[in-house]
Amino acid sequence: QDVTLGTLETTIASDKFDETRAPAQLLTAMKNNGFDLVSLASAQILDSDIAGAQATVQAVKEAELLSTGAYASGSDYVKPLIEKDDLRIAVLSYTEKTDKLPDGATDTVKYLTEATFDNDLKQIRADETGIDFIIVCVQWSGDSAELTDSQKSWAQTFADNDVDVV
Repeated sequence: QDVTLGTLETTIASDKFDETRAPAQLLTAMKNNGFDLVSLASAQILDSDIAGAQATVQAVKEAELLSTGAYASGSDYVKPLIEKDDLRIAVLSYTEKTDKLPDGATDTVKYLTEATFDNDLKQIRADETGIDFIIVCVQWSGDSAELTDSQKSWAQTFADNDVDVV
């Protein structure tokens, strides 16, 4: 494969591992098994509050993986770009909701909104060297195997905006 993406539905902690926190060795194992990028936008990313999300972003960087969907600060809230050989791939990551919603959540996690997606598209289209592929990762809320009207609408929005893979 050219690029391997995964979703991390936990936070990373240096101690006190439990159902919401995993050790950094998980990221090392992902890197050693060929992962290039992890999507961090999930319902669980704020389970250890903003600090836990930021620590997870830092742990991903230290594991030399790329990430998208959660950020150490609002100033890092940019699109990730994977450059592999001659491929330039933009990977966007969103969640419909998080289990917790502390102050500052929207500066740390990308929620699926029209404004957020439109802003990301503007950044991608402004890239002067061009993007070969656009990948969107979404964590939908709900437990049903049936597609919701919202999911169908978003799928159409992604297709209308030249997203290659969802």
